[in-house]
Amino acid sequence: MIFSKLEVALYLAGTLILGWILYPSEYTRGLMLRQEGDRSEAIAFFESYLERNPYHKGATLALAEAYEAAGRPEEAIAPMNSFYEHRRGDAESGAALMGLLNRTGLDERADEFRWRLVADLRAKRIVPRRQLETILFQTYQEAAARQDDPSAKRALLELASLDEDDADSRDQLLRLMLARGELEAALALLRENLKRDPRDEHVRRLIVRVYRLRREDASALAELDAGLKFAPETVGYLADRAAIRTEHSEWEKAAADYASLKKIEPAEIAWRRELGAALLKLGRVDEGAAELEAVLERRPRERDRWWDLIYAYADNERHAKAAGKLEAYLRQFPEDRKASDMLVYEYRLSGRVEKAIAALEQRVRTVPGDQKSRRSLVSFLRDEERFADCVEHYQILLSQSPKDRSLRPSFAYVQQQLGDTRAAAASFESQIALFPDDKVAMDKLVSLLEKLGERDKAIRILQRHFQTGAAAGAAAGVRP
Repeated sequence: MIFSKLEVALYLAGTLILGWILYPSEYTRGLMLRQEGDRSEAIAFFESYLERNPYHKGATLALAEAYEAAGRPEEAIAPMNSFYEHRRGDAESGAALMGLLNRTGLDERADEFRWRLVADLRAKRIVPRRQLETILFQTYQEAAARQDDPSAKRALLELASLDEDDADSRDQLLRLMLARGELEAALALLRENLKRDPRDEHVRRLIVRVYRLRREDASALAELDAGLKFAPETVGYLADRAAIRTEHSEWEKAAADYASLKKIEPAEIAWRRELGAALLKLGRVDEGAAELEAVLERRPRERDRWWDLIYAYADNERHAKAAGKLEAYLRQFPEDRKASDMLVYEYRLSGRVEKAIAALEQRVRTVPGDQKSRRSLVSFLRDEERFADCVEHYQILLSQSPKDRSLRPSFAYVQQQLGDTRAAAASFESQIALFPDDKVAMDKLVSLLEKLGERDKAIRILQRHFQTGAAAGAAAGVRP
């Protein structure tokens, strides 16, 4: 058989793609070796991988862990520092480097880096407040434990300044900083100030934050309820209470708070989004989806808002609506492969198989080398008993993956359904030539040859099979 240049090119491309997919990267092999305890080899693989991908976060962190496990933590500092210089303000790598410096006994350098990390996090466009609070509170505790007053005061001042408009909180935390008090002392001071002015929102919300740091959410809720008695429409109180109730899965109460916030600040889409999520948790799908639809109308170019709504429908088995939203999403973002795959899945779940087939056919026309989509398409066509339409796709798949063990038996089944017994027998014969241990294919081939009246050929194939098996057994020292 003479192959065209296109077929040869497709075959070579498919082989290269399959090899690239199946052969693990040096990073993956390094992880495997590290798990097996072979630290030196793991380090070598990670370093080799980082030479070509110098700022790969996972590989950098894995290399540092491997160095530490090998008893050479000081060698991990340079690559970690280099990565952080490249990605300033990355909280995860920054925390890892800070911990590494502490564990290697470089306390002064760790302390210097800690403040640099804080400055970098503050400089980010969206300040990660939760991470900053964690780092600063840990810094304060460590400084207080070693009686390092300047560092403790600096940490508390930084904590206070996280709320830029909260001058009262900064003043109170400054007093706490001067007194070097712990959380109990902070509460006492803040309560004293609250007695002077029970309507002071900033002081009361700081008390709530202290309770939250102490993991006393019930006390925090009681404090917020007390504040709402003075000012029932205070956004800060309602937002804090809704956040706590959300964390504790109190969806009915959280939804009520978010509904109040939406009424007070109708232009703030965050309240609609959170209200929609809470309503969905309560099983009120139509109401929750309506809130998310309203958010999407205001932010149609934000992909996350689309996915909020798509998942809301999909997770609640509204598959037809999920498919409709995916169609609209793909009109705006046609390159999104994840959305294309999910659309096929939603078509299937909503019973629109022909739509799923059409989408997959369009996909393989656009990207002929997309084996995953082509296999899905063949599966749909077989389920719909459109066997004739399967043939061309099987031929392409076999040209792309000629050594795939599952393709030929599946293709043979299709050929049988089309009444082409001889072609099916040829497929099974090719399968046995590539995989002599496939007993199912052998049985199928013999059966088909008998139907074709070629018993002699079937006998020869069986004899050759058993002779090969006996020879292999003798070579292995196994008696027949």
